[in-house]
Amino acid sequence: MRGCGQGRPSGGLSAAAAARQRRDVLPIRDIALNARLVVLSACNTAKLGLATATSGVQDLQTAFTVAGAPTLLASLWPIDSATARDIVVRFFTEWHSAQGSGAAEALARATRAYLAAADAPHQHPRFWAPFVVLGNGDVRGAPGAVMAMPSAAGGMVGALGR
Repeated sequence: MRGCGQGRPSGGLSAAAAARQRRDVLPIRDIALNARLVVLSACNTAKLGLATATSGVQDLQTAFTVAGAPTLLASLWPIDSATARDIVVRFFTEWHSAQGSGAAEALARATRAYLAAADAPHQHPRFWAPFVVLGNGDVRGAPGAVMAMPSAAGGMVGALGR
């Protein structure tokens, strides 16, 4: 599987690097976002490690909601980079489609499209099942400002404006 440091917290960072990163960035809840959706496509972005969870760190979905983004698309475990790209690109296509799917429905459609095109080995859930929509799954896509930047963990971080 390409793209993630398996067995490491924070999508491939060592525990020491993850701790340094937490000290060096502004807490998410303190950022004023005006976004309907935040996408974290790197590995393990919807999951806190046991050490992080017990240290009083809140989960990402709560932090982004407090910051002004009610919906989060994130992954629960390491994901193949090509698979993440395919699903996230299709997610945005579905989310901005004429049907105006909510985020949860757009993810379901993107996943079904991925499965329809995937070869037999990539039909296994470890490839397609890590993405989840947290928060308001009914939030709809519409033309708006797109902000995307590489994350320290190797994926892309994006936010879609209101």
